[in-house]
Amino acid sequence: IYGSWGVGQLYKDWFPGDAAEWRFGVRLQKSWGEDLSGTQEDWQLGPEVRLRYERTIDDLRTFFAMYEGWSEFSDMGHVTNVITAGLKFRFATYLALEFGLRMYYEASPQDADPDQAGYSRWFTRQDSMIGIDAVF
Repeated sequence: IYGSWGVGQLYKDWFPGDAAEWRFGVRLQKSWGEDLSGTQEDWQLGPEVRLRYERTIDDLRTFFAMYEGWSEFSDMGHVTNVITAGLKFRFATYLALEFGLRMYYEASPQDADPDQAGYSRWFTRQDSMIGIDAVF
């Protein structure tokens, strides 16, 4: 779970159906899981940057590409980068189905062993999400 606060700008219709957004702020997040260490389950607070491009295909479908990067104030070298591209199907004002391909890279945190698996490599996975969304 995470929340973020910051400043940004949304640009719409540079070309018909396009939207581009940038945001810079502070992110607070918490993770849970069996395989996570105590440090990984701690609350994490740090800077965040987000860039997103959307292209409306028709009333139902939208293509998007997005970059998110964040770190922790206590370990600024521990940077996480996520690049996602996909399709969003909007069935109603607040109901959407989203399919995405996500590339993920996380630099090793200070408390990780140098040979610990899962850090400083690119990973790819497919995401599917259905949910209620709103923009405030």
